[in-house]
Amino acid sequence: MRSTCLQTALATQMLFASKGLRAAVRVGVAEVGADAHAWAEIGDFVLDDQRLSNNFKAFDAPVAASEKARV
Repeated sequence: MRSTCLQTALATQMLFASKGLRAAVRVGVAEVGADAHAWAEIGDFVLDDQRLSNNFKAFDAPVAASEKARV
């Protein structure tokens, strides 16, 4: 069975979390009502096995309350 980009991004995030690294899963759309794509990011580093993230505008990721305290 082939995995979706969202499944891959979530698995990537969990893999890095198991190593103590915080990766964010990003979801973006090309335009309203169009294709969507998901990928993981650590800081400015994009983890996207399909290398499609540049074609999509990511939704703004909210900052978790625990991270707001550190900012």
